[in-house]
Amino acid sequence: MWPSAALAVFVLTAASGAVAGLGAPARPAAVATLVAADQLPAAVALNATVDKAAALAGPATAGLVIARFGVTAAFTADAASCLCCALVAARMRPLRPGGGGRASLGRFAEGLGYLRRHRLVAGLLLIDVNAMVFGMPSALFPAIGTGTFHGGAAAVGLLYAAPAAGALAGALTSGWIGRVRHAGRVLLASVAVWGLAICGFGVAPDLLVGLMLLALAGAADLVSEVLRSSLLQLSIPDRMRGRLSALWLAQANAAPALGNLEAGSAAAISTPAISVISGGLACILGAALVARLCPALARARFCAAAGDAASAGQGKPAGPGGPVAGETGAARRATRPSVPDRSPHALKEEDMKSSGLLHARAAAGRLADRSGAGS
Repeated sequence: MWPSAALAVFVLTAASGAVAGLGAPARPAAVATLVAADQLPAAVALNATVDKAAALAGPATAGLVIARFGVTAAFTADAASCLCCALVAARMRPLRPGGGGRASLGRFAEGLGYLRRHRLVAGLLLIDVNAMVFGMPSALFPAIGTGTFHGGAAAVGLLYAAPAAGALAGALTSGWIGRVRHAGRVLLASVAVWGLAICGFGVAPDLLVGLMLLALAGAADLVSEVLRSSLLQLSIPDRMRGRLSALWLAQANAAPALGNLEAGSAAAISTPAISVISGGLACILGAALVARLCPALARARFCAAAGDAASAGQGKPAGPGGPVAGETGAARRATRPSVPDRSPHALKEEDMKSSGLLHARAAAGRLADRSGAGS
């Protein structure tokens, strides 16, 4: 029988995770409504920078607080910081997606149907699952750090910190991502670099080379993360953004656990090095397979993705009389929302190319105001 204090910790931890899971889909969905379309990659990169910095500084700060003031003080500070965040969020204006409706299982099923009809969105989720399941052997870091590199706890800690450090460096230098023309191709290339770096880590001769390759993998993953999230938010209309963000987070939480199972099982029947190398190769081959099954992913661009959201939200093709790249016939016949989607991304692709995203967004707002006055 567990002590009552331990049981309370388990219950409170589960409750904290459940509450965090309710709010998690809303955060990435809200970002897309707060910034212009051309600024979304920069906003996603900024969020990633904060996340990576917190992943590095948070545990270290908690350790210092615990050593100086005790565990209770650390949890009290954490609770106070969460309360401050809640008070700041409460002062924000309400962000209600048009045509969203009440939450229900039917709405969740509608999100799955949207995913099935839109190859670009499906490809974005599949490429993430592929990288997380095959390309991140974090479960093997203790065996590699102590066995392959003949280190101790410090070596294992460095292996866990190296990808986050590389991702932070990538986030701090990610300003170029918003200017990428062929976002889908760069996304696929970044996943391939991730896989190659993991393969190199599997044959690294010493700890220093292994850390450098893990840092490279982390930087490539950061580029992939920014492109995936930006394309996802630009490719879906406001009414579907929360549901698809929830699906995204569900696979993002489940895929690493499956990846640890895959890496551990492969290492059990071979060696940790073979498991790492085979996982990196599988990641590269998986990316090629996703590109073959979802050709819209390789053709994806930020402007075309915004046009895809316009087509899905308003029932209109993004271009003059033609479908969006990667959109199937079933997607073009998808059900239309009862409330018109006046998202800043719901613009025609040729307008965005000719006038710029910000000018097109302003023009769309003026048009919506005139329509409202005329009615």
